[in-house]
Amino acid sequence: MDFYQKALDGTLSLADFDCDSSPDLKGRVRCKIRNLQNIGSFYQRVSKIEVDFSSNTVHCRLASTDGQCTIGFIGASVLVPNTLLNKDKIKEENAITDFEFFVCLGTAK
Repeated sequence: MDFYQKALDGTLSLADFDCDSSPDLKGRVRCKIRNLQNIGSFYQRVSKIEVDFSSNTVHCRLASTDGQCTIGFIGASVLVPNTLLNKDKIKEENAITDFEFFVCLGTAK
């Protein structure tokens, strides 16, 4: 949530993209940066969502995908992005495809 708030405030720094020498971690960061470049139109391309989403060690209240990446959200009354995964990670048996997605970009008061 701290990363998300910094992104909204425009205060992200290189330290927020901490990458040790692990090639696996560097690859994940590159993937996230590549997907973040198109995040502005992501919500217009969302094709399905999943409630109570889980993938490996990632657990979120809601996840949505545009087929290229999956964004997981956490929170109670207000959901905020928590994770960005490469590709569509939503399980077909849990997928909801008939929905309306309302997005409010800004900070919760």
